[in-house]
Amino acid sequence: MGQITVIAWGREVTVDFPGDLDGITPIAFANQYRYEETLVDDDGNETPNPDSIEDFTIYKIFEYICDVVMAYEVATSVKSAKQITIDDIEAKFATIDLKIEEN
Repeated sequence: MGQITVIAWGREVTVDFPGDLDGITPIAFANQYRYEETLVDDDGNETPNPDSIEDFTIYKIFEYICDVVMAYEVATSVKSAKQITIDDIEAKFATIDLKIEEN
C-alpha cells in the first residue's frame, strides 16, 4: 500500500492507496507527463533516468501545487494592476471640463 502524508497549515492529511492503486498511480503520472526511463545526452547516448518513476510522480505533484500558486499570484497581480489603471484613468477623466456650445 502506498501512502502520501502532507503536514501543512496546522493539518496532517494522509492518503492511503490500496495495493492496486499504489502500483498504477506512478505509472499513470509517468504516462500523463511523459516520463522516460532513459534519457539521451548531447552525444546521443542513452542513460538511465536518474529520477525514479516514484520521484517523478512526487515532482509532478509538487509542480502542480506551484502552478496553482503561480496562477493565483498572476491573476491577483493582473486584477490589482487593472484596478490601479482604471482608477488612474478615471481620475484623469474627472479633470476634463467638457463644454458643449451651440453654434
